[in-house]
Amino acid sequence: MKFENISGAGRAESPKLPRVQEVIVLGGYGRLGQKCVSELVDTTRARIVVAGRNIQRAERVASRFGHRARPAYANAEDPRTLQTLIPGAAAVLICSGGSWLAVLDSAIQTRVPFISLSPSLLEERVSLRLQQEAWRSQVPVILQAGAIPGLPGVLAELLMRRFPSLHEIRIASTGPWSETELAKADQRELRRAGKLASNGRAALSERWRRSRWHFPEPIGARWVRPARSLDLDGFAEAHCVDHLVYLEPDQGVLVRGVQQVLQRDHELEFALVAEGYDAEGKGSPQERLTLQSSDLLSVAAAAAGALTQRVLAGALPAGVLAQREALNPALLLQALTKRDVRVVSSAGSL
Repeated sequence: MKFENISGAGRAESPKLPRVQEVIVLGGYGRLGQKCVSELVDTTRARIVVAGRNIQRAERVASRFGHRARPAYANAEDPRTLQTLIPGAAAVLICSGGSWLAVLDSAIQTRVPFISLSPSLLEERVSLRLQQEAWRSQVPVILQAGAIPGLPGVLAELLMRRFPSLHEIRIASTGPWSETELAKADQRELRRAGKLASNGRAALSERWRRSRWHFPEPIGARWVRPARSLDLDGFAEAHCVDHLVYLEPDQGVLVRGVQQVLQRDHELEFALVAEGYDAEGKGSPQERLTLQSSDLLSVAAAAAGALTQRVLAGALPAGVLAQREALNPALLLQALTKRDVRVVSSAGSL
């Protein structure tokens, strides 16, 4: 009698299928989160996990992308909901408000790259601890990505790559960006100082009139607000730029020029200009870069997608990184133009 070998001995093993990379988007059903999910589906091969406290909304968003997305429950302030979600992920993106330090701690402990598009004002000691832990775990951590407020540093970085001998850089922005996150942060600071009048907006306007945002002296001489966002901190020293001027409404000819752009095109929601000068800021700029968009959130999502591509490619070093240090300018410009963001250069094509 002939018996078949059913033990599996001598049988060739089937090849193991490669594991699908997953990118977690916490808050993926909000306005910004949905744009980020769509961007990641278009620009990466990863499966996107739409996560948040409202599982019904997460399911509705994930269902639009078929097998490329799945829903998951997660609470950014409850570490227990993150223990089974984050380990093994290729990256975590935060698109929700509130505190996300528990998510960041979980990502660092499990060695998962972390990108936050939510604004943060971290204490210096907390930032130092995060830097040390991220370096020890050998994972990249990018805070405050996207358009709020990362793009000034990216444009400044792009200017210096194109013209390394620039002496002065001037940056101006207008639109909802300057009227939301930065203004809210100032309101919190004024309240803590007990100086906020009943009409807080008047207090903020008064503070702006004192040229808080205009720094004509060398940036290394004193603290500067964008440095607290890890955006322009150390930029001038790293590139030997003598002057870095960061303008907000309503200060300077450059800002008025940006506002005129918005007035001419009422569909624009956001405009950002960076100018580079090669000698004392006199005469015409050697280069002017302008970003114009009718949708601020699309700008943020495009930047988040470009960052995630760098993370998935393993192209980023460990530690807490500024967006300008992590982004490939060419990759970002390509992502922006695909999302109908106008990128204009006075010196010709980029």
